[in-house]
Amino acid sequence: MFNQKESDRFSNIQWIEKDKVRRFLFEKLPAEVSKDGEYQNAKKYSDRQNARITFEKKLIEKLQEFMLEHTEVYRNFTDNIEFKAWLANTLFNNDYDQ
Repeated sequence: MFNQKESDRFSNIQWIEKDKVRRFLFEKLPAEVSKDGEYQNAKKYSDRQNARITFEKKLIEKLQEFMLEHTEVYRNFTDNIEFKAWLANTLFNNDYDQ
């Protein structure tokens, strides 16, 4: 599923509740984005690039929905460009390629 080496790439981020963050980032968040109808349509009826654009849009929307519950994740996503790119790439590739 997710490459442990890659997920450790940002292990220097001092998450307050590491297990909760890991479950959110790699289970709950991708599931929420994946079941979105607009993303499913883009994935089914469009090319990879357009599906990715829609995925990233939905990822941001879902993160905003969970912003109060996962403020730490949201802050890192918006403030750390490398983390944002890595997370979007990892989650999209895992969903699209399965």
